[in-house]
Amino acid sequence: MKRKIFVTLWLLAPVILLAYHYGPGQAALARDKAAALARQALAFEKGEEWPNAVETYKEALAALPAEDKASQFRLRLAAANARMYTGELPDAMLDLDGLLADIRKSGTHGEAERARVSEAEAQAG
Repeated sequence: MKRKIFVTLWLLAPVILLAYHYGPGQAALARDKAAALARQALAFEKGEEWPNAVETYKEALAALPAEDKASQFRLRLAAANARMYTGELPDAMLDLDGLLADIRKSGTHGEAERARVSEAEAQAG
């Protein structure tokens, strides 16, 4: 009896793994890809390659699942910050205004505070 249960569970394991892979596993793969792109964008920032950083942040945003709002907000903030260094300050400030409005709508107040600080730094500097 125990052997039949064990064999049945063993045969169902691939089905369960495939269900995870094609279900929630796809979101995890997308997050991993976005994280790799964000690390690459940070490397561009450290090398002061601002246009490349902005483009890589945009790619990372496109790779993220739609339900991962907090990560989207962080990437949009980083992209706007990098955009300031490319000489596109007015566009970066518009991006920050849009980001702040989206954060307020979503109710993620910790992210809103960081965006406000970044916007204040941009206006001051």
